[in-house]
Amino acid sequence: SVAALEARVRAGHALRNVVQSVPDKISARRNNMVLQLLEQIRSYIEAVRFSGAAVQLPQPPVQDPVMAMAALMKLSFDDVNRQCMSTLGGLCAVAELLYIDHRIHGNDDPTNYSVTLRRYAGMALTNLTFGDSSNKTQL
Repeated sequence: SVAALEARVRAGHALRNVVQSVPDKISARRNNMVLQLLEQIRSYIEAVRFSGAAVQLPQPPVQDPVMAMAALMKLSFDDVNRQCMSTLGGLCAVAELLYIDHRIHGNDDPTNYSVTLRRYAGMALTNLTFGDSSNKTQL
């Protein structure tokens, strides 16, 4: 619905403002990089979810989230990046990406696209829930 998209856009702006207000330059750079990757994934999710609806998306959607997911997966191996991803909603974004991909392609995708995307997402989810019972519960 339009209200859901507007809420997502407002939440994204608020999150960006919080990330930009971090005084530590190293943390701000890392947080900004993670946030940009999560925004790419969220824009793809929104494009798929609201396709066919008479809704104007706030930005052009990412056509291929595999590269963003691969980068997030690599970042998820580091403890500091895992904490940043969890704080910025990475767990929900990755889980939602898996859900959307399964809705689109199901189990019968003749290309390796879904397999690759799901592999990266599964590895990221495994890393994000490693040793973090609250993330395991949330997932």
